[in-house]
Amino acid sequence: MTIETAPRVGSWARPEASLFVHGDWRPAVSDRTSGNINPTVNSDSVGDFTVADTADLEQAVQAARAASSAWAATSPVLRARTLTAIARVIEANVDNFARDLTREEGKTLREAQGEVRRAVQVFDFYAGAGHRLGGHLLPSERPGFRIENRRAPLGVVAAITPWNFPFAIPAWKVAPALISGNAVILKPASQTPMSAVNLVRACEEAGLPPGVLNLVPGAGNELGSAIARHPAIAAISFTGSTEVGRALFQTASAAFKRVQTEMGGHNPMVVLADAALEDAVNIAVEGAFFSTGQKCTATRRIIVEEPLYESFLERFVAATRGLKVGDPMDALTQIGPVISSSQLALDEEAVVRATGQGATVITGGKRLEDGPFGRGWFFEPTILTDVRPEFDIAQKEAFGPIVSVFKVGALDEAIDLANDSDYGLSASICTRDLESAERFIRSSRSGVVAVNAPTAGIEVQAPLHGAKGSGLGPPEQGDEAVEFFSEAKAVYMRFAGLA
Repeated sequence: MTIETAPRVGSWARPEASLFVHGDWRPAVSDRTSGNINPTVNSDSVGDFTVADTADLEQAVQAARAASSAWAATSPVLRARTLTAIARVIEANVDNFARDLTREEGKTLREAQGEVRRAVQVFDFYAGAGHRLGGHLLPSERPGFRIENRRAPLGVVAAITPWNFPFAIPAWKVAPALISGNAVILKPASQTPMSAVNLVRACEEAGLPPGVLNLVPGAGNELGSAIARHPAIAAISFTGSTEVGRALFQTASAAFKRVQTEMGGHNPMVVLADAALEDAVNIAVEGAFFSTGQKCTATRRIIVEEPLYESFLERFVAATRGLKVGDPMDALTQIGPVISSSQLALDEEAVVRATGQGATVITGGKRLEDGPFGRGWFFEPTILTDVRPEFDIAQKEAFGPIVSVFKVGALDEAIDLANDSDYGLSASICTRDLESAERFIRSSRSGVVAVNAPTAGIEVQAPLHGAKGSGLGPPEQGDEAVEFFSEAKAVYMRFAGLA
């Protein structure tokens, strides 16, 4: 089925009725709504969307509890068919959903299409897991005994998701939770409710039973803490800032919940003297600036070995200045706006603070305001040099198109500088030497390491987990996500006649 997304027609109600509980689209109990603004053209309102509160959350939890037993009792193979159907509905609506995503978040239409297609891959991948959820047999030392190692669903679980990947991240949390037999509460970022609505509509259209997935859009500071404390919610998967993630982890862990967090990053890219220069430049541009630098795995620090430093910097600056910033709906645009006026102010502040401490702006460094740029929130792709490891910009994540370039003398110095961060989400190295690559892989204190590839760029079959301040709890994605959303059950079966 093709779902119309603009104008809103058909069975789905108005944006202000974007709370989804037990298969019913409804307004919040309080009737509160909040505007969703297009970051490209601030005068364009995407709609006024529901702002749920704890009363709405309670209704969603009760709906999930009521639906969880029947869904858990459904064969994983039949649950897999539903996930496959969800994938096909999303696949039929890639262009519609991508346009909505670009309109509310600002990433280019090409990137938005890729994100929605990633959600298709996610649901297909976890549908495949439905045929492998039967557990396995273990031998017993006792005659007549058989041991079964099974996986059992947790019951009601919650997913709290960010604005920067508003379609893919909810998908890679919801899909493993569903195939494991759980009912889900989805709390999306308040800045990007439309993409979450579209994902849930696809699940509804595919035939997911009422109550198995419930959408509760609203403020994170109110709903997040309520989710963390709610006694009926068994597990929480969270993606967001390190500060919020740590607080949520402490609250939820004290309530004996499972917690999975993917948090901030300050990701290094090392370029050794033997690297393929043009390849390294292209990798740096993609890692630092695509998605307007608004992803946790974006490259924030580029560490270049001295013999290649000047040549790399010259070409990197030229490539950055050649990027087309503009309307993300334009097929030629490579960099869209940042998400909000507050994020724009944070990016400006980060550059001002860096230069105040002694950094040099080589290119970019300010908001774009001329012509059509003045209608939205645009910031120039920015390269900083003369950055010291103790500067704020070298230690704190600036969530935008800003990158610092460092010069080092050798690989050991590069590794030390790469690890000099409270974060440990992703890292990469560009080199043609296998021994150097292996040394970096072994020494990097990051959950994701890439060789001759950007720090950004993950696949669903591999686990995603950050070290240090980038992650708490088990990894997400891959088969590990199914383990998180289920619990082990050992069954000892005695066959009396065979003893």
